[in-house]
Amino acid sequence: MWQTRCLEEYEEYEIVLNDFCQLADLDISVFEKFASESKPERIEIDDLIPRGDFDEFWKISDQILFGGEVVATFMRDELEIGEIGFEWVGSHDLKRFYREDGLILISLNESKEERSQKVLTALKELRTRRRRRFRVCKYCKKKTPPEHGGSTCHNCMSIHEGIVF
Repeated sequence: MWQTRCLEEYEEYEIVLNDFCQLADLDISVFEKFASESKPERIEIDDLIPRGDFDEFWKISDQILFGGEVVATFMRDELEIGEIGFEWVGSHDLKRFYREDGLILISLNESKEERSQKVLTALKELRTRRRRRFRVCKYCKKKTPPEHGGSTCHNCMSIHEGIVF
C-alpha cells in the first residue's frame, strides 16, 4: 500500500528509482525490493557509462546504476540492461563500462506490466552473473570483484605480498 511521505522522508535511491520508472513508464512497485537491496544511483550526463564503442550519447534519456553491478539505460526506443564492467586505466584509475556480452534489450512497445517484469528479470539475471565473477580472497576470505585480477584483494596484496598501489 502506497504511503504518503514528505520528500525529506524518502531516501535518495527511492527518488532516483521513481524518476527512472516514470520516464521509462515502468511499475515502480515491481522494483522496490530489488532497489532496497541494490540501491540505484543516477548517472549524471557527464558520467554516462558507455557500452563498448557506443558514441551516440544523444540517444540516452536516463541511466541508473543498481548497486554498482547492473546499469539500466533508457534510450529513445528501448531499454538496455547491462552488466557493469571495469578496466584499469593506468595504475590507479578504473574506467567503468557496461559489457556488451549478455546485454538485454527491452522494447518499449510492450505493456507497462510486461516491460516492468522483463526489466526486473534482466536486472536480477545480470546482477547474479556479475556476482559469479567474484573470487574469494585467499587471505581474508572476502569476495573480490573480477577487476582486482585474481584471488587476492588489493588490501591483502599490500599486506601479504608487498604490492604498493
